[in-house]
Amino acid sequence: MKDTLSVTFTGDIGFSRYFKDSWQKKDLLDDKILAFCNDSDHVVANVEGSVIDPEKTEIKSDKTMFLHFTHAGACEHFKAMGADVWCLANNHAMDIGDAGIQSTIRHAELYGAVTVGGGKDLEEASAPVILGENTVGLIALGYFPGCVAPEEDHGGVLNWKHVELLEERIRQVKKTCKYCVVISHDGEEFTSMPQEYIRKRYMSYLEMGADVIIGHHPHVPMNYEKVGDKIIFYSLGNFIFDTDYQRAQMNTETGILVKLIFSDEGIDFTAMGTRNNREENRLEAGELPAIFTEINEEEYKLLLPLASQAFIEAEKKRKRFVKPEEFGSFSDEQFKAYLLSDERTEYIKDERMDFAYMYAEAEKIKEGAWKESRLEQVKEYLLKQL
Repeated sequence: MKDTLSVTFTGDIGFSRYFKDSWQKKDLLDDKILAFCNDSDHVVANVEGSVIDPEKTEIKSDKTMFLHFTHAGACEHFKAMGADVWCLANNHAMDIGDAGIQSTIRHAELYGAVTVGGGKDLEEASAPVILGENTVGLIALGYFPGCVAPEEDHGGVLNWKHVELLEERIRQVKKTCKYCVVISHDGEEFTSMPQEYIRKRYMSYLEMGADVIIGHHPHVPMNYEKVGDKIIFYSLGNFIFDTDYQRAQMNTETGILVKLIFSDEGIDFTAMGTRNNREENRLEAGELPAIFTEINEEEYKLLLPLASQAFIEAEKKRKRFVKPEEFGSFSDEQFKAYLLSDERTEYIKDERMDFAYMYAEAEKIKEGAWKESRLEQVKEYLLKQL
């Protein structure tokens, strides 16, 4: 391998709602962002939603508020960034069905990019992308059940219910490549730190042999954690993504670009903060958010009660936004009763939206151990959300 190989990763990208027509803007991305991306051997873009020509594509979907697709004209921005790998493992890849994901793959090919995490079947969706001279292998997967898996009559994406296949692919990569990166579209939306079951899941990927985890889906930036010579980035937040659903929450206008630098000696990284200028619908370079810092296990345990309460508050906002007629007048006690009910369709015990776990953690705020954390900026960042 050459001395180093650099790979930049983006957060969530969706040219819809406020960014629907922004693909027409030549100055959508400021020069500092483009320079950061272009000073990389490879750029991996998380392309949420299908890339289509809407004038030639019939759009049938019952998702309404949560339907996302990107006009094919946006590919010029991917090209300008040097995005030669498109990650398809996300919960919007199948918003308009098989035609949508196949269109995305075709457009990637037209622009000289390869795709990872999605395909016509599980074999294709789980196939690694190899970068450099067998330096880095990329594998991408999403959460269950939101990330639709391939079936006989349609393509789809790899998700964490295919854990045995993921482990097999990681072993395959490590036989020929020095490093393995798992890109994971997972975690709870709008929370600033991972819940324990997400953290355990990502740790298990490291135990399988992955060297780096790159996370997105929460739509807000999160912390990172070093585990020996390995590292987990829990969420890069939003890159090009903005909706009213997002604006109802805190910190959705900020994101992170992470550049991994691989060498024989190990893995290093540098990062750039990004900010959505909502007055101009334009991406600008910004400061790295306070939450984007290393939080080790000791600090994590101290701060998790604050993060859990912050997520409970975010979920209340989410419910009030999506169904104001049902949840607009709910009291805290009514929300607690609802969120602790196991009748919620999105709930999966110990795996997703497990509010029994979160409420138990949030109760620990009263014990005051969080005050012992030395990460003052992180405490302030979380307290603003309560």
